Amino acid sequence: MLLRILLLLFGVVCPTLVIAQTGDPIYEQGVAKFQQKDYQFAIFLFDQFIQDSPEFPMAYCYRGYSKQMIHDFEGALADYDEAIRLNPRSQVAYWGRGCIWHTLGDTVKALLNYNQCIEVDPNYPRAYLGRGNIRLDRLEIEGAIQDYTELIRITPLSPIGYFSRGNAKHDKGDFLGAFTDYNEAIKLDSGYVGAYVGRGICKRNFRDFQGAISDYSKAIELSPNAPLPYHTRGNTRYEIQDYQDAILDHTMAILLDSTF
Repeated sequence: MLLRILLLLFGVVCPTLVIAQTGDPIYEQGVAKFQQKDYQFAIFLFDQFIQDSPEFPMAYCYRGYSKQMIHDFEGALADYDEAIRLNPRSQVAYWGRGCIWHTLGDTVKALLNYNQCIEVDPNYPRAYLGRGNIRLDRLEIEGAIQDYTELIRITPLSPIGYFSRGNAKHDKGDFLGAFTDYNEAIKLDSGYVGAYVGRGICKRNFRDFQGAISDYSKAIELSPNAPLPYHTRGNTRYEIQDYQDAILDHTMAILLDSTF
């Protein structure tokens, strides 16, 4: 269960959309606003561009992802559908639809779209990440590991593949393999909070309680408002009978998120 929470909290990746050049100032401004995460203004600009240039598929992808980020999933799906109608090989649109269906809990449709994305572009990394996450949720551990390994092959300098594969290996019971992957994620990004938590969980399994506490403390230093590192540190402190500090950690986790 903790590894699922870890993936949800620290395994989120935004897409890198290919910037198709048009020379149109409204489109270019829309792309700029998208990159600045000003999604409402980006939608406004892409609305104007699409009104004058309705046959340009990447505009629908940008607008679709912008709508996705403000939770207008119906509008986003409509834009991705139109992008695919205009360009049946739009890997971004298949990936976007997969993400939305995954978010909405329809893993069958999500997998279908991730698979279509991979069929169109076998080197599209985020499709492997999305498919791997679904497989991990379904306890299809070997399939998840295969997808995360493909993600690492395509983007070897990105920590998310190692982090995700570490989660899958942990679920498999391969704690040493998970520990190695979390280490690699930290080497690639020394500020990767989830990797410290994951590595701490491995150290706890190795009975290296002080090492685990050190990793959880580093995660708290990097992300003091994340409840999970407090929760896991509290568990470890309880195991070594440091009850007072364990209570403090669990109290902080509950204050940050009452579900803990």
